[in-house]
Amino acid sequence: MMVGLDVPRPHAPDPTPQTPGRRRPVTDDEFLDAFERCVLPKRQFSHAGHLRLAYLYLRRHGRVRGGRVFRLGVRRYAGAVGADALYNETLTTFWWQMVADALARHRHVRSAAALVSCEPQLADRGLQYRYWSRDLLKSSRARLVWTEPDLAPLAA
Repeated sequence: MMVGLDVPRPHAPDPTPQTPGRRRPVTDDEFLDAFERCVLPKRQFSHAGHLRLAYLYLRRHGRVRGGRVFRLGVRRYAGAVGADALYNETLTTFWWQMVADALARHRHVRSAAALVSCEPQLADRGLQYRYWSRDLLKSSRARLVWTEPDLAPLAA
């Protein structure tokens, strides 16, 4: 468990992702515990896994604190699974903002999957390319620090 994350966690399972060989979905508690201990299988930290993590941290910690916990956690997990070179601060912050904005519009939803059902654009793994060129997102600057979009402004 990450230090300072003593907020109670609900036990409702999210229907995705499932661990092969398991008969039931991974609960939110199990997902977070495995993520925070950096033992979550990489296949479960897909795009849907990132969205789920953002949703869970928003519910537990709110937008500001949750954003810090999310970014630090993703960076830490990437390092632990040998994927430090894949971490991108701009993309991580962008997806956090997209999930936070969607949840603000749909406070009633009780899972990341339900949120994606209400906001299907969240499932679009290429959504960021509406705002940033591939070259800018691949840059070392975008990987290290938040970098404003070069194609279109983000909605306020």
